[in-house]
Parts: sequence; C-alpha cells; structure tokens
Amino acid sequence: MERATKCKECGSFYNGELGACPYCGAGYGYNQPKYENRTLIWILPVITLIVVAIVLGSIFAVNYYKARPIMANIKSKNYSVDDTETVKIIRAKLDALLDAGYSNIRYCSADVCETEGEEILFAGKLNEKYYFSVYCIYDGQAVEVFSNTDNIAYYLCSKDGKDRILSFSQSQNNDNGNYTQNYTYSLFYFDTQFAKHEEDSSNINVAISSTPGQEENEFFEKFNQYREYIIVCIDPYELTGYDLMYGQTPSNKKYLRISNCSTSKSGVVDVYSHSWLNLREGPAKSYNKILIDPTNAKSFVKQMRGSVVTILDTVNIADKDNPVWVKIQIKYADKTLIGYSSQSYINLYDVKNLSVGDHFDIEAESSQSTLTWSVNDSNVAYIDPSTGEIIAKAPGLVMVTVKDNNGLTDSCLIRIN
Repeated sequence: MERATKCKECGSFYNGELGACPYCGAGYGYNQPKYENRTLIWILPVITLIVVAIVLGSIFAVNYYKARPIMANIKSKNYSVDDTETVKIIRAKLDALLDAGYSNIRYCSADVCETEGEEILFAGKLNEKYYFSVYCIYDGQAVEVFSNTDNIAYYLCSKDGKDRILSFSQSQNNDNGNYTQNYTYSLFYFDTQFAKHEEDSSNINVAISSTPGQEENEFFEKFNQYREYIIVCIDPYELTGYDLMYGQTPSNKKYLRISNCSTSKSGVVDVYSHSWLNLREGPAKSYNKILIDPTNAKSFVKQMRGSVVTILDTVNIADKDNPVWVKIQIKYADKTLIGYSSQSYINLYDVKNLSVGDHFDIEAESSQSTLTWSVNDSNVAYIDPSTGEIIAKAPGLVMVTVKDNNGLTDSCLIRIN
C-alpha cells in the first residue's frame, strides 16, 4: 500500500515512499536539497556584505592614518649620532639627494620637535633653488616632516637647551620705479603632531637706501639676537650683515666680498660606501695619516661619505692619480682637525670652472676702491693684481684671494679643466 504524504512546501499529496515530493522537490526524513539551496541563498549575500565591509573599512583606516600627522609614540628610541641604523639612513638619504642632482648638501641633527628623539636637518641646492627639510627616523627610513625649496635661509638656532629653526628671506620689489626691500624672519618648532608653531616672526617692506632707517634697525636688532645662537644649515644670502644685501653700499661700514664666484669653499666627502677618507699631514699619500691619539697607530681619522669639510687651501702636485690636494678642516667627534686629502675624494660645490686659455674677471663689492688680487699657484693660473682678471694656464685647482687697505680679505676657488 502506498503511504500518502502531504508536502509541507507545496501542499500536494504524493507517495511518501518516494522520499521527496515529485512536484516541488522538497523531501522530509531523507535529503532536503531545497532547504539547503534556500540556506545558501541568504548566507552568500551576508558573507559578501561582511567581506565588502571589511575591505572598505581597511581602505578607510589606511587612508585615515596616512592623512594623520605622525604620532609622537613612533619615536620609541632616542637616536644619537653614534646610532648605526641612523647613520645608514643618513647615508641612504645623502645618496638619494646626490643622485637627484642636489649639491652643497649639509645636514645636522637637532631636537626641533616636541617628541622623543632627534630630527635630521638636510639642506642643499638644485638648479639655483635652495632646499631645506626636516626628517624624523621611523621604521628604518627618513620620514619628511617639513620641506621647502624656496630661496630662504634656514638656520638651526640653539639656546638654553632648546633647538629652533630660524628662517630668513628677502626680496626686492619695483612698483613703477619705486624700489623697496622686503625682509622676513620666523623662529619656529614642531609639536608632537609635527605641526609647525611660530614663536616669533616679523616682516617689513622699506625703501632701498644705503642708510638703514629705524624700522630696519628694529627688525635686524630682533633678528640678530637669534643669529648669535645659530648653526648655519643653508644660507643663499651668505649673510655678513644686512647692510650688504642687494648691493647696498653704506659709507659707515667696512666690507669686502667677492660677488660673482661662490666663497663658500666647502665640499662633501665622496668615497665608496664601505671606505673612509683618511686625513694626512701633507699633500701626498706619502705623508702620515693624522691620528686622533698619537700613541695609537690605528686611531687615524675616518670621515664617512657625505661629511662636510671646509677648504682652507689647495696644492697641485706632479702625481698622475692624485694631482690636486686640498687642505681641509673637519669636525671629528669633539675635535676640529686640519689636514690634507686628495681632492678626488671630495665633491666641491659652487666652484667656478674654467678651461685652459680662458680669461675671467672676478668681481668684488668693497667699501675700498683699491683692491689687491692674488692666486696661490701661478703655474695653474695668472691673475692681474689690480683688476682681478684671471687667465687659466693649466689644469688644477687654485684659491683666489682679494685684499683691501683695511686688511679685509675674501677668497674663492677656481677649477681649471
């Protein structure tokens, strides 16, 4: 006898021994394929919605945290100049700047943020534009906190245990023949969110005159109080006194400055990443290496790639591999040392280049009408002592010096190829 069964799905009667309703496919006591299909129908959309929500939430979180300033707690370590990781990061950043074409690169460490640890200040020059930036060290790389590529002078100003950045800019304006000079300075730091905060600033716009007025005097009196505590990072104006800017010629000041050649006389150590610059006692490899500790023959100076040096003099010798030597001054640990190095290991920036046979007139701004010019190697170049005209004679590097009757001097480097 057939066992009649009523389908709970469609209400039809059918032979229960079949196990499933022949009309709608629903089954009871055996397989229940339709119920499983109905379950998948609502489970799959729910799972899809959950996955979409997770993906969108992740994207939002990543973008949100990228947009936020770097939090102070990323600096879990107080970095120092001896920290191996920091040195590697600085080297990598210097290499990147050099590869990008930057020159005259300088850097120093400072504590210009209200966070734990030190920041690294980089400055340089690219295509007549000056570059300044502040980096913190995070997750094995230098993270940029602040950057500017305008022609602005930036200084590290340190006083009473606090580091601050001091900026200065100037510009000349012409309004229908009325020439004015604009001066601006700002003293600032960064908070725990790396937002910029000004502690002091000032801006003036005055008529150009060889005699500074009261407004200028008050401006530079405030500005110069900070300059007493600065370490220069980058200075396109080469400030020696505000009265020398833009060709002003005050009669009550004694000044002398070469105007059409760079007088920075600085360079950057350029050796292989795994080697060091050795400082020697004289201008050849035959001279002894300068020792930090005279009693320890292994304590010679090691200057890493990217270290800044000051050029004091040049020497051209008859050596095929190292024909040009420079007398340099370096800071090593807590000492200031003077010695010689082959110029092939030092990149000289902002140096005037001439070819053999070239004539070039070196110019100077001076409060004196009588100037005397000289060059330190007459075999490489000749200079007219009264006019400053230099004639390139042979390949090499020379130091040109100008002197006035007041005893003031200024100098620059000339490279002859």
